[in-house]
Amino acid sequence: MDEQPKISVITPLFNRIDLIGKSIDSVVSQKYREWEMIIVDDGSTDESVKYVQMRAKNDDRIKIYERHRQPKGASTCRNIGISKALGKYIIFLDSDDLLASHCLDQRINIFNR
Repeated sequence: MDEQPKISVITPLFNRIDLIGKSIDSVVSQKYREWEMIIVDDGSTDESVKYVQMRAKNDDRIKIYERHRQPKGASTCRNIGISKALGKYIIFLDSDDLLASHCLDQRINIFNR
């Protein structure tokens, strides 16, 4: 069986402690298992980073980085995520969004047609 290509899910994060867990859960629950979730924090002042670090300890496919360059904002965080990505494919997922459990599987099937 051929090795499945990895998908990098890139998520900018800023003060979303109330929502980021659900976004992470939606990626973890994917039927397609070959993914990495790259979360790039944009200077959160709540417990968002600590929460993601805790989740990353339990699943090595989840990675957290902090933005250490200007300008501030989601676009910069996405660009940092792209530079860290190991996947063949990239999907952007905002920290207040969810993926349906078939999302990655469906996309891979379309790419492989």
